[in-house]
Amino acid sequence: DLKLQFLYFIVISNMKHAAVFLAAAAATVSGQGYGPDQPDTPADFMCDWRKLSAEYAKVLRPDAEALVYDALELQKYCNGTVRPDPSKLPTVFPPKNPLPQSNAVYVDGTKGEDSNSGSIDKPVKTISHALTMKAGTVVIRAGTYYIQETLKMGVEHNGMTVTNYPGEEVWLSGGRKLENLQWKKSSLKGFNIWEADLSSIMTDDKEISELRVDGQRAWMARFPNANPESQYWPIGYLTSSTHDWTTPKISPTPNTATLVNVTGRTWDTYFADFSGGINGTCSIYDPPFSFFCQNTSTIGKGSGCGGCFTYYLPGGLNTKTSLPKTYPSLTKTGTKNKAYLSAWRAAHWANWKFEIDSYHANDTTDIIFGKGGFQGARGGPGSDYYIENVIEELDVVGEYYFDIDTKMLYISSNTTAGTPPSADSEIIAVTEKDLLSITSPSKTTPVKNVKITGIGFRDTRQTMLEPHGVPSGGDWSLERDGCRVHREP
Repeated sequence: DLKLQFLYFIVISNMKHAAVFLAAAAATVSGQGYGPDQPDTPADFMCDWRKLSAEYAKVLRPDAEALVYDALELQKYCNGTVRPDPSKLPTVFPPKNPLPQSNAVYVDGTKGEDSNSGSIDKPVKTISHALTMKAGTVVIRAGTYYIQETLKMGVEHNGMTVTNYPGEEVWLSGGRKLENLQWKKSSLKGFNIWEADLSSIMTDDKEISELRVDGQRAWMARFPNANPESQYWPIGYLTSSTHDWTTPKISPTPNTATLVNVTGRTWDTYFADFSGGINGTCSIYDPPFSFFCQNTSTIGKGSGCGGCFTYYLPGGLNTKTSLPKTYPSLTKTGTKNKAYLSAWRAAHWANWKFEIDSYHANDTTDIIFGKGGFQGARGGPGSDYYIENVIEELDVVGEYYFDIDTKMLYISSNTTAGTPPSADSEIIAVTEKDLLSITSPSKTTPVKNVKITGIGFRDTRQTMLEPHGVPSGGDWSLERDGCRVHREP
């Protein structure tokens, strides 16, 4: 068995607070030993590292002490510990920041009007309008503000503070509130399926990546079934062999990447010489470079990179008899809807997500991948997987399907069979990725002294299929959606 042992790094700060960073991938190829502790870990150590983590979490988030206690399973591993009483924990959010004495614009999504002056008595309605008024402080009254167009700040906002009204809870949401829905019983098979027309709300072609139903997460219809909030691998996954993963669309042999070797990086003692490849199989990255796009014969030479090979991704997966022969929704032409396959890389070294380009075409059992797979850096074959956003798999409570073409929303309701979702339910469709963007025109003209405080951010869509890049010689890639450049004064 291949076992990846834990690395425990304890960092003592100047404030004498201990932080525990757990590089935890306790895994075995045979499928046993996953989780935060190997089977042979001493009992006292299993308790001690959890207690240390809980102590540091208490410093960072004293209000979340009970949640941390539950997450670390302290009752199970540390006999005699007592769960903190949530009602007696301090309140961190929302903060009670003092009101500015002057040069402030007030926002009230319920009572405001953008034609108002922005005073405390005559607030404006939208945050976007308040940002155009160039005040020193933007004070936002209680409520959830649904952001359909990214709020943008730049050098013209230097010195500005955006804050909540003292003690009032303010949220920016990337969702759309679905109100006054007319539910009809659906003809789809499955438990208590209902449908509603969203054409007056979803006026664009955006996908609904998640739903929030009365604060609870609902997820795209998938197979095998699993609740992503409470059920984890191996629940909800199909298995495969390495031979089921098909020929790469971009072949690593011969390696067509442009090979580079940067030497003399004196500031980096580990990667003083750093080699890699540009384009080739790494053309799916942004930028299209990785340490693992070298030739197999030289990759990792002298650095102990055992088992390294030129990066590649499978072009698809032969599902054999694991999935139905056909899904009518996946054979439609001209549709804007996309189905997805999510998978573990072999040995569970990373998670992948692919768009499905074709499903069992030409009387095969092959799924052909489209965009995706760049969420890890090592490549090779995959292992366990599931598919999602397939209407034919809408069959259990918690699942939904949104048809972009027809604007119809289908949901398996947790109400009594034959009863539609409650008219009192709050349903939020998650559609947006970026809620706030702070950018400058150049590194020589930076944004300075902008402060965002007392604001909660929620309901943003998945970003696994956004551009990813490989920032180092490590085994993972990162989403490249933004960066922060810090300049010393």
